[in-house]
Amino acid sequence: MAASRRAYTQREYAEMHYFYGLCDGNARAAAREYRQRYPNRDRFPDYRVIMRVHNAYMEGTLPGEHAARIGRPVVRLNNEEQILRELRLDPSISQRQISRNLGIPRSTVHLIIKKNKYHAYHVQRVQALLPADCEPRVRFCREMLRRHREDPQFFNKVLWTDESNFRRMGIFNIHNLHFYSRMNPHIIRNDRFQHLFGINMWAGIIDQQFVIHEIPPRMNGALYLNFLQSNLNQILNEAEIPEDRVAEMWL
Repeated sequence: MAASRRAYTQREYAEMHYFYGLCDGNARAAAREYRQRYPNRDRFPDYRVIMRVHNAYMEGTLPGEHAARIGRPVVRLNNEEQILRELRLDPSISQRQISRNLGIPRSTVHLIIKKNKYHAYHVQRVQALLPADCEPRVRFCREMLRRHREDPQFFNKVLWTDESNFRRMGIFNIHNLHFYSRMNPHIIRNDRFQHLFGINMWAGIIDQQFVIHEIPPRMNGALYLNFLQSNLNQILNEAEIPEDRVAEMWL
């Protein structure tokens, strides 16, 4: 006849935690050691029970307590201080790593971070600058501010341009692609083509009007200058940009 289900005593919980420490935090090894040390006991905890015991002690509670709780889980002040300290030491640390470092459940880590209004902001990639790049950019910004003070419509007279190369392979994020089905349809998407091609495009915006034009596949300073001097006026004319707007346009 199977032994009746009963709660472990606090002494048994303490013994489990002792073996957890003896085995350097390896809960599975601690469960094996417990069984070998007490072979005559009527039941033996598995590694999940030992992990719960350790987490309870780390949170400042006694394992096995099932006191009724209302509302959100109780957050121990000591846990909160430790988690916030981890964030201050390394703002890029993950919640999973904090949980490992402190032995605190990840759900508790998430709750404390959310309670203290921390948000995981994504890193943005920007152009790398040299120390000598700062001064010219500051001068440019000051000049733009000066021109705007003199003419509030100045920025509407600027032809804002950029170039981009579009390749056959493209760029896509597979995490944003999904297909709902009751069975795996093995959806595929062609990638890494053997025969590649690309197209260079130039685009401009002036006073809410958009202009686009294909440019040669290889461009350097001399070719781009020739493009501006020889082709730009015709492109703007075909896009029906008014001549008076072109006459006062800035590049």
